[in-house]
Amino acid sequence: MEKNHLTESYFNAHIELSSSSINTWNDGRSFSICYKIKLGWAEAYNCDQFMIKIDKSNQLYPAINIPRDTYLSKDQIRLEVNGNAFSSFITKLSNVESLKFNSLDNAVKILTAKAKVNTLCARIIFVDNTTGNLVLEANAQYDDEVNSCILGRIDLITGETTVREVPCMID
Repeated sequence: MEKNHLTESYFNAHIELSSSSINTWNDGRSFSICYKIKLGWAEAYNCDQFMIKIDKSNQLYPAINIPRDTYLSKDQIRLEVNGNAFSSFITKLSNVESLKFNSLDNAVKILTAKAKVNTLCARIIFVDNTTGNLVLEANAQYDDEVNSCILGRIDLITGETTVREVPCMID
């Protein structure tokens, strides 16, 4: 909420917590949290994590003044997250209230027209790391072509699209 400047009412209306855990691994202990972002008909699933205790033998990121072998304070966690240190990451989320499209079918239809193909199949809705907006990804395989697919993305807030040809499978 703090990093993305989300109000408590926005958070309660659009974020549903799925799970959280504390994990011990080579670098120390990290806190992981997974959640759904719900905006109208669209839902995206996401997970964030950050270190809460760094192992004393870990000498990575010496420029970030964070103590080892002790539980970190909120300010210390903020430093590591802002520096993307120790695989720590909190997803950017935009705080918009509504989508540009009234349904999944409508968004796929617009993306299909922009891609200049007959059909695209919706694959996933995810959070764009740059904008924090929800993005729909859809794809299809070209008829009578070997390993040739089209991949389209449409920002569900702005309507911006990207389309590119990609291999269907990488051997």
